Amino acid sequence: MQTSETLAYEKVTYERSGFREDMLIQPISQTVDFELKMISLHPEIGLLKVCQEGEKLAYEIQGMKSFFHLFAEHQADYMLIWKLLYGIVTILKGLEEYLLREDSVLLEPDKVYLDVKQSTVKLCYVSGYSGNIRQQLCTLVEYIMRYMDHRNDKLVVLVYGIYHIIREEQYSLASVEQLLKEKSAACIETEEGGSEQKQEEQKAKECFMGQEKQEEKKDEEKRRTNRREEIKEYICNTQVGRRRRLRILFGTVAGLFLIGTVYFYQNIFVLRLTENYNLLYGCLVGLMAGCGGALWQQWKLFQLQKVLGIHKEIQKENRI
Repeated sequence: MQTSETLAYEKVTYERSGFREDMLIQPISQTVDFELKMISLHPEIGLLKVCQEGEKLAYEIQGMKSFFHLFAEHQADYMLIWKLLYGIVTILKGLEEYLLREDSVLLEPDKVYLDVKQSTVKLCYVSGYSGNIRQQLCTLVEYIMRYMDHRNDKLVVLVYGIYHIIREEQYSLASVEQLLKEKSAACIETEEGGSEQKQEEQKAKECFMGQEKQEEKKDEEKRRTNRREEIKEYICNTQVGRRRRLRILFGTVAGLFLIGTVYFYQNIFVLRLTENYNLLYGCLVGLMAGCGGALWQQWKLFQLQKVLGIHKEIQKENRI
Protein backbone atom coordinates (compact mmCIF):
# COMPACT_ATOMS: atom_id res chain seq x y z
CA MET A 1 0.00 0.00 0.00
CA GLN A 2 1.27 3.42 -0.84
CA THR A 3 1.16 6.08 1.82
CA SER A 4 0.15 9.69 1.15
CA GLU A 5 3.84 10.69 1.11
CA THR A 6 4.77 8.13 -1.51
CA LEU A 7 1.82 8.32 -3.88
CA ALA A 8 2.93 8.17 -7.50
CA TYR A 9 -0.37 9.01 -9.19
CA GLU A 10 -3.83 10.31 -8.60
CA LYS A 11 -5.79 8.11 -10.95
CA VAL A 12 -5.29 5.16 -13.34
CA THR A 13 -7.57 4.49 -16.32
CA TYR A 14 -7.45 2.14 -19.31
CA GLU A 15 -8.33 2.97 -22.89
CA ARG A 16 -8.70 0.79 -25.96
CA SER A 17 -8.70 2.28 -29.45
CA GLY A 18 -8.66 -0.16 -32.35
CA PHE A 19 -5.62 -2.38 -31.94
CA ARG A 20 -4.09 -0.17 -29.29
CA GLU A 21 -4.55 -0.45 -25.54
CA ASP A 22 -3.13 2.08 -23.12
CA MET A 23 -2.84 2.48 -19.39
CA LEU A 24 -3.28 6.17 -18.48
CA ILE A 25 -1.67 7.41 -15.27
CA GLN A 26 -2.07 10.92 -13.92
CA PRO A 27 1.13 11.50 -11.89
CA ILE A 28 1.27 13.71 -8.85
CA SER A 29 4.80 14.94 -9.41
CA GLN A 30 5.94 16.90 -12.42
CA THR A 31 7.38 14.74 -15.18
CA VAL A 32 10.90 15.07 -16.55
CA ASP A 33 11.07 15.37 -20.33
CA PHE A 34 14.57 13.93 -20.45
CA GLU A 35 13.42 10.70 -18.80
CA LEU A 36 10.46 10.26 -21.13
CA LYS A 37 12.68 10.82 -24.14
CA MET A 38 15.25 8.33 -22.87
CA ILE A 39 12.56 5.64 -22.41
CA SER A 40 11.19 6.19 -25.92
CA LEU A 41 14.67 6.06 -27.52
CA HIS A 42 15.81 2.92 -25.67
CA PRO A 43 13.13 0.20 -25.59
CA GLU A 44 15.81 -2.36 -24.66
CA ILE A 45 15.78 -1.00 -21.10
CA GLY A 46 12.68 -3.09 -20.36
CA LEU A 47 10.25 -0.30 -19.53
CA LEU A 48 6.75 0.19 -20.94
CA LYS A 49 6.56 2.56 -23.89
CA VAL A 50 5.22 5.87 -22.63
CA CYS A 51 4.20 9.22 -24.04
CA GLN A 52 2.70 12.27 -22.41
CA GLU A 53 -0.87 13.22 -23.27
CA GLY A 54 -1.66 16.46 -21.46
CA GLU A 55 -1.30 15.81 -17.76
CA LYS A 56 -1.38 12.05 -18.16
CA LEU A 57 1.21 9.44 -19.07
CA ALA A 58 0.01 6.88 -21.63
CA TYR A 59 1.68 3.46 -21.37
CA GLU A 60 1.22 1.03 -24.26
CA ILE A 61 0.12 -2.38 -22.88
CA GLN A 62 -1.18 -4.02 -26.06
CA GLY A 63 -0.25 -7.73 -26.13
CA MET A 64 0.75 -7.73 -22.45
CA LYS A 65 -0.66 -9.22 -19.27
CA SER A 66 -0.15 -7.89 -15.78
CA PHE A 67 1.10 -10.28 -13.13
CA PHE A 68 -2.00 -9.47 -11.12
CA HIS A 69 -4.11 -11.16 -13.84
CA LEU A 70 -1.59 -13.95 -14.35
CA PHE A 71 -1.62 -14.81 -10.63
CA ALA A 72 -5.42 -14.62 -10.59
CA GLU A 73 -5.80 -16.94 -13.61
CA HIS A 74 -3.08 -19.44 -12.72
CA GLN A 75 -1.37 -20.45 -9.53
CA ALA A 76 2.10 -18.92 -9.59
CA ASP A 77 4.61 -21.64 -10.46
CA TYR A 78 8.38 -21.66 -10.11
CA MET A 79 9.34 -20.48 -13.59
CA LEU A 80 6.78 -17.66 -13.66
CA ILE A 81 7.95 -16.22 -10.33
CA TRP A 82 11.62 -16.69 -11.19
CA LYS A 83 11.11 -14.90 -14.52
CA LEU A 84 9.25 -12.07 -12.78
CA LEU A 85 11.88 -11.48 -10.09
CA TYR A 86 14.87 -11.92 -12.40
CA GLY A 87 13.35 -9.54 -14.95
CA ILE A 88 12.69 -6.89 -12.30
CA VAL A 89 16.21 -7.10 -10.89
CA THR A 90 17.80 -6.98 -14.35
CA ILE A 91 15.81 -3.90 -15.36
CA LEU A 92 16.48 -2.08 -12.07
CA LYS A 93 20.23 -2.70 -12.33
CA GLY A 94 20.31 -1.32 -15.88
CA LEU A 95 18.50 1.95 -15.18
CA GLU A 96 21.58 3.79 -13.90
CA GLU A 97 23.31 3.32 -17.26
CA TYR A 98 20.53 5.39 -18.90
CA LEU A 99 20.48 8.04 -16.14
CA LEU A 100 17.15 6.80 -14.82
CA ARG A 101 16.26 6.28 -11.17
CA GLU A 102 15.11 2.91 -9.80
CA ASP A 103 12.89 4.67 -7.22
CA SER A 104 10.67 5.93 -10.06
CA VAL A 105 9.58 2.39 -10.98
CA LEU A 106 6.20 1.04 -9.84
CA LEU A 107 6.25 -2.60 -8.66
CA GLU A 108 2.57 -2.98 -7.97
CA PRO A 109 1.29 -6.37 -9.32
CA ASP A 110 -1.11 -4.67 -11.74
CA LYS A 111 1.67 -2.36 -13.02
CA VAL A 112 4.21 -5.13 -13.73
CA TYR A 113 3.59 -6.68 -17.15
CA LEU A 114 4.68 -9.72 -19.12
CA ASP A 115 5.06 -9.34 -22.87
CA VAL A 116 3.23 -12.47 -24.03
CA LYS A 117 4.88 -12.54 -27.45
CA GLN A 118 8.48 -11.98 -26.32
CA SER A 119 8.01 -13.50 -22.83
CA THR A 120 9.82 -10.59 -21.18
CA VAL A 121 9.04 -8.47 -18.14
CA LYS A 122 8.07 -4.82 -18.63
CA LEU A 123 7.99 -2.24 -15.82
CA CYS A 124 6.11 1.00 -15.43
CA TYR A 125 8.36 4.06 -14.98
CA VAL A 126 6.59 7.15 -13.59
CA SER A 127 8.75 10.16 -14.38
CA GLY A 128 9.13 12.53 -11.42
CA TYR A 129 8.04 9.92 -8.88
CA SER A 130 10.43 9.20 -6.00
CA GLY A 131 9.47 6.15 -3.96
CA ASN A 132 11.20 3.44 -1.97
CA ILE A 133 12.16 0.59 -4.28
CA ARG A 134 13.21 -1.65 -1.40
CA GLN A 135 9.80 -1.30 0.27
CA GLN A 136 8.11 -1.98 -3.06
CA LEU A 137 10.16 -5.16 -3.49
CA CYS A 138 9.18 -6.34 -0.02
CA THR A 139 5.52 -5.66 -0.74
CA LEU A 140 5.72 -7.50 -4.06
CA VAL A 141 7.42 -10.55 -2.52
CA GLU A 142 4.81 -10.63 0.24
CA TYR A 143 2.14 -10.55 -2.46
CA ILE A 144 3.84 -13.47 -4.22
CA MET A 145 3.89 -15.45 -0.96
CA ARG A 146 0.11 -15.35 -0.83
CA TYR A 147 -0.32 -16.82 -4.31
CA MET A 148 2.59 -19.22 -4.73
CA ASP A 149 2.39 -22.98 -4.34
CA HIS A 150 3.76 -23.67 -0.84
CA ARG A 151 4.00 -27.39 -1.63
CA ASN A 152 6.86 -26.62 -4.03
CA ASP A 153 9.97 -26.73 -1.84
CA LYS A 154 12.24 -25.11 -4.43
CA LEU A 155 9.84 -22.21 -4.87
CA VAL A 156 9.52 -21.66 -1.12
CA VAL A 157 13.30 -21.60 -0.69
CA LEU A 158 13.65 -19.12 -3.58
CA VAL A 159 10.98 -16.64 -2.45
CA TYR A 160 11.80 -16.68 1.25
CA GLY A 161 15.51 -16.44 0.46
CA ILE A 162 14.94 -13.29 -1.60
CA TYR A 163 12.65 -11.87 1.05
CA HIS A 164 15.35 -12.42 3.70
CA ILE A 165 17.95 -10.61 1.54
CA ILE A 166 15.65 -7.64 0.90
CA ARG A 167 14.89 -7.25 4.60
CA GLU A 168 18.59 -7.12 5.53
CA GLU A 169 20.25 -3.78 6.22
CA GLN A 170 23.04 -4.57 3.74
CA TYR A 171 20.51 -5.09 0.96
CA SER A 172 21.69 -4.93 -2.66
CA LEU A 173 20.24 -5.91 -6.02
CA ALA A 174 23.46 -7.78 -6.82
CA SER A 175 22.87 -10.22 -3.94
CA VAL A 176 19.29 -10.82 -5.11
CA GLU A 177 20.50 -11.39 -8.66
CA GLN A 178 23.17 -13.82 -7.43
CA LEU A 179 20.57 -15.88 -5.57
CA LEU A 180 18.31 -15.95 -8.62
CA LYS A 181 21.17 -17.15 -10.82
CA GLU A 182 22.09 -19.87 -8.33
CA LYS A 183 18.50 -21.10 -8.10
CA SER A 184 18.20 -21.03 -11.87
CA ALA A 185 21.41 -23.08 -12.24
CA ALA A 186 20.20 -25.56 -9.61
CA CYS A 187 16.88 -25.88 -11.41
CA ILE A 188 18.62 -26.46 -14.74
CA GLU A 189 20.93 -29.06 -13.21
CA THR A 190 17.92 -30.84 -11.71
CA GLU A 191 16.17 -30.84 -15.08
CA GLU A 192 19.33 -32.05 -16.82
CA GLY A 193 19.73 -34.76 -14.20
CA GLY A 194 16.13 -35.77 -14.79
CA SER A 195 16.70 -35.78 -18.54
CA GLU A 196 19.84 -37.90 -18.09
CA GLN A 197 17.85 -40.32 -15.97
CA LYS A 198 15.18 -40.42 -18.67
CA GLN A 199 17.89 -41.08 -21.26
CA GLU A 200 19.27 -43.93 -19.17
CA GLU A 201 15.78 -45.37 -18.79
CA GLN A 202 15.26 -45.04 -22.54
CA LYS A 203 18.57 -46.81 -23.23
CA ALA A 204 17.65 -49.62 -20.84
CA LYS A 205 14.26 -49.90 -22.51
CA GLU A 206 15.86 -49.99 -25.97
CA CYS A 207 18.35 -52.62 -24.75
CA PHE A 208 15.49 -54.73 -23.39
CA MET A 209 13.56 -54.33 -26.63
CA GLY A 210 16.71 -55.25 -28.55
CA GLN A 211 17.08 -58.44 -26.51
CA GLU A 212 13.46 -59.29 -27.18
CA LYS A 213 13.98 -58.72 -30.91
CA GLN A 214 17.08 -60.94 -30.83
CA GLU A 215 15.10 -63.67 -29.10
CA GLU A 216 12.33 -63.36 -31.67
CA LYS A 217 14.91 -63.50 -34.45
CA LYS A 218 16.44 -66.65 -32.96
CA ASP A 219 13.00 -68.27 -32.64
CA GLU A 220 12.18 -67.34 -36.23
CA GLU A 221 15.48 -68.79 -37.45
CA LYS A 222 14.78 -71.96 -35.49
CA ARG A 223 11.32 -72.26 -37.04
CA ARG A 224 12.82 -71.82 -40.51
CA THR A 225 15.42 -74.51 -39.83
CA ASN A 226 12.74 -76.92 -38.61
CA ARG A 227 10.66 -76.12 -41.66
CA ARG A 228 13.59 -76.87 -43.97
CA GLU A 229 14.12 -80.20 -42.25
CA GLU A 230 10.43 -81.03 -42.66
CA ILE A 231 10.60 -80.16 -46.35
CA LYS A 232 13.68 -82.30 -46.88
CA GLU A 233 12.05 -85.18 -45.06
CA TYR A 234 8.90 -84.74 -47.10
CA ILE A 235 10.89 -84.75 -50.35
CA CYS A 236 12.79 -87.84 -49.26
CA ASN A 237 9.60 -89.68 -48.26
CA THR A 238 7.94 -88.65 -51.52
CA GLN A 239 10.85 -90.00 -53.55
CA VAL A 240 10.83 -93.28 -51.59
CA GLY A 241 7.06 -93.65 -52.14
CA ARG A 242 7.45 -93.03 -55.84
CA ARG A 243 10.23 -95.62 -56.08
CA ARG A 244 8.04 -98.11 -54.24
CA ARG A 245 5.16 -97.53 -56.68
CA LEU A 246 7.56 -97.82 -59.60
CA ARG A 247 8.84 -101.16 -58.32
CA ILE A 248 5.25 -102.44 -58.00
CA LEU A 249 4.46 -101.28 -61.55
CA PHE A 250 7.64 -102.80 -62.92
CA GLY A 251 6.94 -106.10 -61.14
CA THR A 252 3.37 -106.15 -62.47
CA VAL A 253 4.48 -105.52 -66.06
CA ALA A 254 7.27 -108.10 -65.76
CA GLY A 255 4.79 -110.66 -64.39
CA LEU A 256 2.36 -110.00 -67.25
CA PHE A 257 5.21 -110.30 -69.73
CA LEU A 258 6.29 -113.61 -68.18
CA ILE A 259 2.73 -114.99 -68.17
CA GLY A 260 2.31 -113.96 -71.82
CA THR A 261 5.57 -115.62 -72.76
CA VAL A 262 4.66 -118.87 -70.98
CA TYR A 263 1.21 -118.81 -72.55
CA PHE A 264 2.76 -118.25 -75.99
CA TYR A 265 5.17 -121.16 -75.75
CA GLN A 266 2.48 -123.39 -74.27
CA ASN A 267 0.26 -122.75 -77.25
CA ILE A 268 3.15 -123.36 -79.68
CA PHE A 269 3.81 -126.79 -78.26
CA VAL A 270 0.10 -127.60 -78.11
CA LEU A 271 -0.77 -126.40 -81.60
CA ARG A 272 2.60 -127.48 -83.03
CA LEU A 273 3.08 -124.49 -85.20
CA THR A 274 -0.40 -124.49 -86.67
CA GLU A 275 -1.93 -121.68 -88.57
CA ASN A 276 -2.77 -119.99 -85.24
CA TYR A 277 0.95 -119.44 -84.62
CA ASN A 278 0.98 -116.07 -86.40
CA LEU A 279 -2.05 -114.90 -84.45
CA LEU A 280 -0.51 -115.89 -81.13
CA TYR A 281 2.80 -114.35 -82.10
CA GLY A 282 1.09 -111.09 -82.98
CA CYS A 283 -0.73 -111.11 -79.65
CA LEU A 284 2.52 -111.70 -77.80
CA VAL A 285 4.34 -108.94 -79.65
CA GLY A 286 1.44 -106.55 -79.03
CA LEU A 287 1.40 -107.46 -75.33
CA MET A 288 5.15 -106.95 -75.04
CA ALA A 289 5.00 -103.61 -76.88
CA GLY A 290 2.09 -102.43 -74.75
CA CYS A 291 3.82 -103.41 -71.51
CA GLY A 292 7.07 -101.79 -72.60
CA GLY A 293 5.30 -98.59 -73.66
CA ALA A 294 3.37 -98.42 -70.37
CA LEU A 295 6.56 -98.98 -68.43
CA TRP A 296 8.42 -96.25 -70.34
CA GLN A 297 5.52 -93.83 -69.96
CA GLN A 298 5.34 -94.41 -66.20
CA TRP A 299 9.09 -93.95 -65.88
CA LYS A 300 9.09 -90.61 -67.71
CA LEU A 301 6.06 -89.48 -65.68
CA PHE A 302 7.87 -90.40 -62.48
CA GLN A 303 10.94 -88.41 -63.52
CA LEU A 304 8.82 -85.38 -64.45
CA GLN A 305 6.89 -85.49 -61.16
CA LYS A 306 10.11 -85.84 -59.26
CA VAL A 307 11.67 -82.77 -60.89
CA LEU A 308 8.52 -80.65 -60.48
CA GLY A 309 8.02 -81.72 -56.86
CA ILE A 310 11.58 -80.93 -55.85
CA HIS A 311 11.40 -77.57 -57.64
CA LYS A 312 8.20 -76.61 -55.79
CA GLU A 313 9.59 -77.59 -52.43
CA ILE A 314 12.77 -75.58 -53.06
CA GLN A 315 10.64 -72.54 -53.89
CA LYS A 316 8.70 -72.97 -50.66
CA GLU A 317 11.92 -73.27 -48.69
CA ASN A 318 13.32 -70.07 -50.23
CA ARG A 319 10.14 -68.16 -49.41
CA ILE A 320 10.42 -69.21 -45.79
